[in-house]
Amino acid sequence: MKKLLPLTEPVSNCYQGSAFPLSVMGLHSGFKHWYVDKLIQLACPKELDEHVDINFFDIDEICEVNSFMIKRRIQRALLKKFNISLIDFIIETINMNNYVYLFVDDYYLSEKSYFYKKRHHDHDIFICGYDSNEQYFNLFGYYGDGIFGNFKASFSEIVQGFENVQFESWRFQSHCDDIVLYQAIKDNQQNENSNSFEYSSLKIMLEEYVESKDSSHKGGIRCNKIHCSEFIYGVAIYDQFIALIDRKKTALEKLDIRDYHLLYEHKKLMSFRLEYLFERDFLQERDIINEYREIEKKSVILKNVVLKYNITRKISDIEKIKDLVMNLKVKESMILHSVISNLI
Repeated sequence: MKKLLPLTEPVSNCYQGSAFPLSVMGLHSGFKHWYVDKLIQLACPKELDEHVDINFFDIDEICEVNSFMIKRRIQRALLKKFNISLIDFIIETINMNNYVYLFVDDYYLSEKSYFYKKRHHDHDIFICGYDSNEQYFNLFGYYGDGIFGNFKASFSEIVQGFENVQFESWRFQSHCDDIVLYQAIKDNQQNENSNSFEYSSLKIMLEEYVESKDSSHKGGIRCNKIHCSEFIYGVAIYDQFIALIDRKKTALEKLDIRDYHLLYEHKKLMSFRLEYLFERDFLQERDIINEYREIEKKSVILKNVVLKYNITRKISDIEKIKDLVMNLKVKESMILHSVISNLI
């Protein structure tokens, strides 16, 4: 017997923790209307670490509370207490149309080639199907050398990985301790506009992004991890990029590609948002959309130059990265100011 639950390409896959629920939420026809006024603001810690650590300000909140899926948590210790087989539990859970999110040690997963039999590494996985004849589970997420998509793990690999998680090695121990079940809410497609976006909220978030204003009044869960005053918002995050580039340039250190991938995802979503507004007569000028498409293209170029620099470690490449970041900040600010002025 086998079963594979459907998934969509998530609107953001930079971080698995949010990519998983987003791939379930995207199954609902109303999702593309609902998130238009969300995933606008960016935030990052003021204190620089090894990377800028930017993310969508409201990503945790919208993945936690929404009308497109049901989320349930189960303590993993309950399986042992009631002598429940992990394999049987996952299979029956999928049969009930639940996706399974849990932590395993990547050391035991053969498709996780970077860690397999090399290094212990506790991380989250997302199980969306199984084949009981072939004895494997279908997984979704990052595998191999950073590929995002579908892959497989044998029943025995999942059991070994699950049983050998070292909780103390993960900075969010409470996440390791839970098995999370996601279930898509049935979409009757009769009233897909019932989850329409909030126009006033969209305009406010755009303004706060271009003016680098504190958006903590919106209650984003991300800011509850560190006090909101310790975060930088909006286009001011570009200054953090530049500061980190200057610091890394001295010894030609590697740049974290996740920061630049998230930046690209932000531009991709903004392009979609502007197109959506234009099609519904909230935005009148097509030229503005075309101008922003150029911003999106430049973010792709930026990401590719970072990938190149991480191989070459040439000073000319990291200087080009800095120039691209500075250029993005100036041009994006100008275009989005025009967008706000032209919104009806």
